[in-house]
Amino acid sequence: MEKDFFDVFPSLKVKKELEELLDMVFVTRVSCNPSRTHIWVYIKSERWIHKKHIFELEEQIERQIFAGLNVTVTVIEKFRLSGQYNPQNFLETYRSSMELELRSYNMLEYNMFRQAQISFPGENDLHMILPDSVIAREKSGILIEYLQKVFCERCGMDLKVELEFRETQESKYRKNAAVQIAQEVENVIRHAKLNSKNEEPVQSEEAGTAEKKAEKKALKYLEKVGLKGFEKSRASKLSSGQKQRLAIARALAKETDIIMADEPTGNLDSETGRQIVELLKSICASGSAIMMTTHNLHLLSEYPGIVYRFENHQIKEVTNEYSRAIKREKEQETEEKTTNVTI
Repeated sequence: MEKDFFDVFPSLKVKKELEELLDMVFVTRVSCNPSRTHIWVYIKSERWIHKKHIFELEEQIERQIFAGLNVTVTVIEKFRLSGQYNPQNFLETYRSSMELELRSYNMLEYNMFRQAQISFPGENDLHMILPDSVIAREKSGILIEYLQKVFCERCGMDLKVELEFRETQESKYRKNAAVQIAQEVENVIRHAKLNSKNEEPVQSEEAGTAEKKAEKKALKYLEKVGLKGFEKSRASKLSSGQKQRLAIARALAKETDIIMADEPTGNLDSETGRQIVELLKSICASGSAIMMTTHNLHLLSEYPGIVYRFENHQIKEVTNEYSRAIKREKEQETEEKTTNVTI
């Protein structure tokens, strides 16, 4: 049985723009998990609603209806669109909403979607070209499932997705990769050499040349990040994760109290990304502070710490909020075990 949205949530106060959108929304079902810590609200709308409004609605229901309770709210929307929409013009209209949704879920799928070349050879046929890579071939299935979820389940369209991988033209960066990696190794040795000279000049003379001691120290850092045996490897033989480890080795060679890690898991598969964060965690445990930026909420859940969000040109602490999206995803897996709530 369908009910008008504000018949189900009569006391909910939202901004004017969202209120106008909700005037044409019906609630078709409300369910919860056995522990009643996760509520799913199923809605149907006569027009499409941007994901930013859906996220805002979830937040307001949590704050106003379930204030003071540890309850996560997920709104699952379906659109009953007019015949003016087809997959092609709907993608043009709804794309920014899809990007926001993907970015809140996982930066890997978000970046793939941004890089994808999409065309429509037929009215209900979507042809997607992705830059060929190991990660793209491994994770493209998730992106296809997302597209089918949006167009088929959410909008009731009949869409077929055809995928193609295409070799990308070698960039100037990649052409110079070998030089860059060599410079990184030299920097590790150089920083180790400087620290050796500053700390133990007398012992250095006794033990041998500063260069040999610095090289030994650099090899220690490379071993610590799991790159032992890669000292003379060509850039083409190093994976993205290994290049990230090399950058961390360089930071370690400086022996600073704070290490700044800007998106250390960017463009890495989930397992490699987790290994990089495990490495940073071990470095943190040894005494160095780690300041890391990331869009990957999964990592924030697995490796908790003090969390700050940069939004609207402001930085605020959100340590108590950051796991919200992860909780939603994990509990959504148990949706088949949910209990329907009378509305």
